[in-house]
Amino acid sequence: MKNRNLSKRLTVIDSCLRGGGELWDMGCDHGHLGLLGLKAQKFSKIHFVDSAISATNTLVNKICDYDSESFCVHHIDMGKVPGDQVSGEVVFSGLGGKTIEKALASLLESGLDLNRVDLVISAQSLLDDLRVFLRQAGLKLKAEYLVCENSQYFEVWHLSMDGDYPIKELGSLLWSSCDISVSTGHLQKILAPYRIKQDHGHQDLNKDLRISEIEEILQSSS
Repeated sequence: MKNRNLSKRLTVIDSCLRGGGELWDMGCDHGHLGLLGLKAQKFSKIHFVDSAISATNTLVNKICDYDSESFCVHHIDMGKVPGDQVSGEVVFSGLGGKTIEKALASLLESGLDLNRVDLVISAQSLLDDLRVFLRQAGLKLKAEYLVCENSQYFEVWHLSMDGDYPIKELGSLLWSSCDISVSTGHLQKILAPYRIKQDHGHQDLNKDLRISEIEEILQSSS
């Protein structure tokens, strides 16, 4: 089901969600993703989680006509959700990498079982540190996408404990998930600050090798 209110990024995120169980939309903001799920009756229950009272109040007005058993609005910091109550599919989108890392760490401390969830994550910043955290938690990729929207690049990661692909520093499946112009644009954005470090004598041989691999992939695709 398509929704004109859904951005390209949220459309990709929605395509990762299989449905059938519960959906936890962490930092849901306007709730567009969950609203689409309610309309499609895709999930057994949708949890809208956001600490901003303006967002949750607006959301309540939008969903008041739906069956109250099919959703729950949590006006709470997502890191304070009891982790042992979370199962199904969990989405973190439009948030900073450090914010997502802290929330997940808190959820794990309060009993989140990563074997009971699929995660779909699209972070705004600090992607490298978040990748390290997710990899150390034992997660793997099921899919990985790159989206260009309003001249900005967004990565979308679909993760679980039984994923098929490793979480790599510069992406595993990212560069083959989209048009070559999008891949090239995103890579140049990633490389800009790194090349400044190289100019100042800072080197990372592992990253050098990975960048060379990606550049070869892009050149072969052009």
